[in-house]
Amino acid sequence: VKGSTKIISIVPEGTQAYEGMVLVKLDASVYQDNLDEQEIALTQAKALYEQAKDAVEIQKTVNESEIAAAKLAYDLAQLDLRKYVEGDYKVLKTAAESKITLAKEKLAQSLDAYEFAKRQSKKGYVNQNELEQKRVNVTTAELDLETAELELTVLEDYQKTRDEAEKQAQAQETARELERTKQKADAALNQALQDLAAREMTAKVEQTKYDKLVEQIAQCTIVAPQEGQVIYAVSDSRRS
Repeated sequence: VKGSTKIISIVPEGTQAYEGMVLVKLDASVYQDNLDEQEIALTQAKALYEQAKDAVEIQKTVNESEIAAAKLAYDLAQLDLRKYVEGDYKVLKTAAESKITLAKEKLAQSLDAYEFAKRQSKKGYVNQNELEQKRVNVTTAELDLETAELELTVLEDYQKTRDEAEKQAQAQETARELERTKQKADAALNQALQDLAAREMTAKVEQTKYDKLVEQIAQCTIVAPQEGQVIYAVSDSRRS
């Protein structure tokens, strides 16, 4: 037993002992008090260790969810970019070109109707108001054609460039965000693992202290190693 302690009980000299018989009991009250306190410390350390284990698993789940969300945003941004370049833009361009084609046909029809009306007017079959209306129709058709052609120019020279650049920037940003999310996830998991390692070490230290106290308490009870007679030891040392 470490340190100094006192004998609580001891069998008389000459006692016939059997193997395992208690011969001496030392005062273990101090160790028992320390053991009670250490048991609390050990329980708390184990609880913190279990919490740290749970925190690691929770962090892994959080990381998976956040990375999956960032990956989905990245995939959708890439899809939006391809959709615009390969789909939406072509649809818009086709619609603009179709509008120009229709405007040209309408203008051609309006010109034919106007020319026909002018000939009929000379013959007296069409009055001036009707002829003027035909001329207005031509002007309207010309303006419609001009507008349709301008819309196509704006689409090809400005709108496409702007929309494509915007979607490319969004795709690039989601790529960077995905990388940032992975880095944050790694950092958070590493921190959780470090906390787990620290709490595991603390729990082991507290367990070692607890085991030593249990060992000390056990050593406060001395038993006979075999059957025989108890004889008190006498030291030959003058200092004893």
